[in-house]
Amino acid sequence: MDTLLQVSVNSGTNKYKQKTKKLSASKQINHKTIHLTKQRKKNSQSPYSNMTPEKCLEKLMYEAGITDNQLAKFHIKVKVGSYEKEETKNIKNGLQICFKNKEEDWVNTKKVYAEHEPRVYEELISSCEEVFTCDYKDSVKKDKLAGMLDKTGGGIVLKYSEKSLQIYRLCQIRVFVEGDKVIRSTKYDIPEKKVFSYTTFVEQFQKKTETLKPIVITLGKSDDTKLSVEIIPFAQKILSEYYQTNNSDAEDITANLRNLATMIMPL
Repeated sequence: MDTLLQVSVNSGTNKYKQKTKKLSASKQINHKTIHLTKQRKKNSQSPYSNMTPEKCLEKLMYEAGITDNQLAKFHIKVKVGSYEKEETKNIKNGLQICFKNKEEDWVNTKKVYAEHEPRVYEELISSCEEVFTCDYKDSVKKDKLAGMLDKTGGGIVLKYSEKSLQIYRLCQIRVFVEGDKVIRSTKYDIPEKKVFSYTTFVEQFQKKTETLKPIVITLGKSDDTKLSVEIIPFAQKILSEYYQTNNSDAEDITANLRNLATMIMPL
């Protein structure tokens, strides 16, 4: 009887010691976690969070080796019914997008603007060094877009300056950016509409609200993409990935260490 009691007591003692050992080890890991977290916050707490978006962008460009010329590159995808064409363009000095595939129509349109809308021609068309043209064939007839295309004379102009992208509407057909209407440029007024800003983008991922998605421009109707343009800033993804890589949150490290501790020694 005494022997059985002694074995029972020893068994209970051993279980208590094992549990105490696990708790002690867990506390050590928790203490280490807290220490690492504090050290992380002290030494490298959000290296970009206290900067203005302008300074943050400047620092990111320097550290990631991104030039102003790269910021001026945009991937353009034009859709005309079932026809699609994609190109990457540097639009530092402007890009005019032509939706008509007949070269003579395009040349005639430029002549018309030069004669009847000289201000628009000088400020928008003549200064563009890049032109995006389409070469669709019978797809337009099948998609019944001929009527819409007749109103696309002049197309749209994209310009990049001060790390921002602006759009100008020349065509008669209505143009929308993410649902917002773009006012047509005339000899009386040349309104610009900002569609993207690298500074605003940086500010968004400082606040953890950024989204990587194309800028969508539609013609005709705001929710109809039969005649549309998708634009992706060339350096957007590079900046975002570099920022995320060099701005790890100390709380994420804490969570990872706690998950590791649970896996090694479940209580």
